[in-house]
Amino acid sequence: MLLDIHVGNDDGREFCQSLKSRSGKEQMKVIMISGYEENIGSIAWFGADDFLLKPVEMEELISKIKFHLLPVRIN
Repeated sequence: MLLDIHVGNDDGREFCQSLKSRSGKEQMKVIMISGYEENIGSIAWFGADDFLLKPVEMEELISKIKFHLLPVRIN
């Protein structure tokens, strides 16, 4: 899930924490997005698996999605 820190009047970090605390949702991967670098430290505390800074570069977005969703292959 891609989740912005600011979701309307709500806080995406609190939504992430609530989502991850639900039974069966612990393994859901959440990548938080923020325009402010100072938000990075709080992102992990709320249960996010990774973060992106705005403006989001497409190559970085794709790389992070692949990292979290594709199984690791060792040859």
